[in-house]
Amino acid sequence: MYGDILVTKAIFEVRAVINSRELNTSASRVDNYSDWTVTCKWTDDQTNEFFKATYGHGLVFVCFEFSSNAIPKIVFTNTFSAFNEEGNISSSVETDHIGVAINGKYYGFFAPAGSTFVLNTNSITINLPQNKRFFSIGVMTTQNDLSFYYQYTYSFVENTYVSWIYNEKNNDVITTFDFVVSPKQGTQQNTIICLFPHQWKNLEGTYQYLTQSFRTVKGQTKLIVGNQFKTKNKFFGILPYLPDVGNYDRTKLKTYLNSEKDQDIYLPDSYNSAKQIARVANLIPIADQLGETTTRDYLISRVKERLVNWLTYTSGEDYAFFYYDPNWNSLLPFNNSLEMILVLQIIISNLNILFILLQYFLCTTKIFYEIMGQW
Repeated sequence: MYGDILVTKAIFEVRAVINSRELNTSASRVDNYSDWTVTCKWTDDQTNEFFKATYGHGLVFVCFEFSSNAIPKIVFTNTFSAFNEEGNISSSVETDHIGVAINGKYYGFFAPAGSTFVLNTNSITINLPQNKRFFSIGVMTTQNDLSFYYQYTYSFVENTYVSWIYNEKNNDVITTFDFVVSPKQGTQQNTIICLFPHQWKNLEGTYQYLTQSFRTVKGQTKLIVGNQFKTKNKFFGILPYLPDVGNYDRTKLKTYLNSEKDQDIYLPDSYNSAKQIARVANLIPIADQLGETTTRDYLISRVKERLVNWLTYTSGEDYAFFYYDPNWNSLLPFNNSLEMILVLQIIISNLNILFILLQYFLCTTKIFYEIMGQW
């Protein structure tokens, strides 16, 4: 969910109350995910009661679902005020939506028809109908956004997926972003979509921007209503290394090459090992361009041996290979050293680091193919 400034401290928390006590859980789990959304689930350690939250890039709403005996409770860190389209609210009210102002920011709280919002000094409890256990929170720009957001808040985004087509003749990449929406109340099939600058600057087609906008670390967003948008970008390929052009001191470059060719590539952990292998592999095209075939072949032999070792497994081997982890549905590096155990913990807790690691191996493989024409 977006804010108009960088937020480093939460200004409210969503919790669940079960039989007059707050839900107590030892962990949050991923319950579902799609291309740019994730659903997290919190289950009570003593009962089977739970609540879920679905959120993602470009969504102004966070959507919640609660089990039959779990009651939503929003706890605020500072003084807040509640309002609706008629003005301020100072007591409990039976309604399906209210707005909240806190620290100069505005949020909409949306629940099913027949809900009751119970206002306390530093919290709001939402009594949901027994057969409608959901609500959502939308980040707004002003108090006046409440009625507009109300039109789209019940369109829960249940899936997202991206697809693309590449035209080799004109180098155009047409990317389609789809939102699968499920109306929880009403029949609305669209949602409010935030577009990042790299998206709205490259839109394919005509879109009507809303007056609302948010400032993020990626720049100013623009908002549209819909369940799909397309972008068009040019893609001319990526060079695995720079061509041999321009004027430079070849003798000095050979000196640099010879001083770097014996760098250690037998490091104990996968991340630094992959990075170092890729670094040494980048010396191969330089040696080739300089006509230093002996040095080139030496580098090829060193890097290939190390790369093959990482990409294959020998029975009984306990070092430098990959294994498939069904819990994470990912290919993970293995090493029995203490350093590797720590690195693996970081990779598992921040799985995106794994993709950086794999890119080093892919880059090295591409260099091999370009220089040798084969593996």
